[in-house]
Amino acid sequence: MKSTYRLAAFLVASFSLVSVLLVPASVRADDEAAALLAKHKAYVGWEFGDGTFKTLRIEGTATKPGKDGKPRPVWTYDELRRGIIYRETFKSLETGTESFAGFTGTKFWYSDENGFTVPVVSDDLKKNLAQAVVFNEATTTYAATVTRRDTINGKPVVVLREKMPSGTIVDLSIDPQTGAYVRATIEPGERATTIEIDAYDEIVSGKRLIAGWHYADSKARYS
Repeated sequence: MKSTYRLAAFLVASFSLVSVLLVPASVRADDEAAALLAKHKAYVGWEFGDGTFKTLRIEGTATKPGKDGKPRPVWTYDELRRGIIYRETFKSLETGTESFAGFTGTKFWYSDENGFTVPVVSDDLKKNLAQAVVFNEATTTYAATVTRRDTINGKPVVVLREKMPSGTIVDLSIDPQTGAYVRATIEPGERATTIEIDAYDEIVSGKRLIAGWHYADSKARYS
């Protein structure tokens, strides 16, 4: 499945949180890791805050296996990004109800189909921040170390470890041949959140975004 990405020209660029959430590392902790991060940056063709994408509108679909085992669309989503600030709208294809989520620049929030809005706090906050770093291509602004070599679905990968300013650990499994990320594991261990990165999409010449992904413990697939 191929994602549809459209630039939203009616929004204004704002990167005021870069100094707070995405402080660039002054020293690379590991030469091999630094080289692999540079390869990833070359593969995607951009980095958070470099001005490539001031705004984005992303439209996608989530599928789950039906009774016949084939993927069945279950909801759609529409996301507007302005730097690290974003707002998502989810619509159930079964009930037609909508829910919303986003980040204001200071708070993550969620609103269910009844309009009840709550802030995202505690461990979920750190997870959401780390996930935003991965999807907004901000991982290349941090220092990393190589922790091990592994194989995912028969593909050799190198696992890089980064530590966010919040203290959250993110392990990035990278294809050393292409520079593409294959997996991102937030807080490795018993309470890990693992994101399997299934595909990238070239939305303009030489510029890629994550276009297909899923959580390791979920049957839902996003594209």
